[in-house]
Amino acid sequence: MADRVPKKDKTHVTVKVQREKEFDIYLRVRLEVPLRLLKLAYCDRVGLDCDEVRFTFDGTKIRDLQTAGDLKMEDGDVIEAWSDQMGA
Repeated sequence: MADRVPKKDKTHVTVKVQREKEFDIYLRVRLEVPLRLLKLAYCDRVGLDCDEVRFTFDGTKIRDLQTAGDLKMEDGDVIEAWSDQMGA
């Protein structure tokens, strides 16, 4: 009988968070953890106020309690970070 390594269930994904005119950051997240933690980690790294940044995936705003699993994210998917701008 050949030795086989059992296939493990995937529990994490690595996603790219990109922002216009800024560098990209790759973050590894658990599929079942609320994406609010990813938002906070990104804003902390780049020095932004999380309340002033809008995150989207596939053109749809990411809600704080959604998870990568809810959105069926895969390794290499891109989350876009947009600065909310105040109108004049």
